[in-house]
Amino acid sequence: MVTAVTDGGQYPALTGRDTEPKKASLWTYVFKNTTDDLRTGKNLPPPLDKGSSTTFDPGETPFGFWISNVGLKDGGVFSQPALVGRLNKRLARQPYKAMIYPRRDRATGKIVPHSFLIGWEYSTNDDFQDVVCQVDNAILVDEPRATKP
Repeated sequence: MVTAVTDGGQYPALTGRDTEPKKASLWTYVFKNTTDDLRTGKNLPPPLDKGSSTTFDPGETPFGFWISNVGLKDGGVFSQPALVGRLNKRLARQPYKAMIYPRRDRATGKIVPHSFLIGWEYSTNDDFQDVVCQVDNAILVDEPRATKP
């Protein structure tokens, strides 16, 4: 089976004094889904590496998310496009690499409060399915508010 190493995590929102995010790793998986996996639902989500965590508590502090593919030596992508544009030379001209959507309950169709789906793209085809994450118990804030010192 072909494998790919993908890492993800969070970082405190940058203040005016910060130049680079202080990335904290949360999870890693060493797996590459096949077309059959997607058709059948097998291996979804992919198995996480030992020591991975899907929870963290930032308190009241604004934060962002990041992911990277180890095969791409470019620093990864961030939920804040300005960081992608500044820190990832390969993707600087195309910095919107995380699409964030409110999550809907499958049974009722209603929006689930404080729950989001993030479709990630770390290549240039912009299909936003390289990694898909669900984030719960979060409040979406605009970037200017998150980056004020």
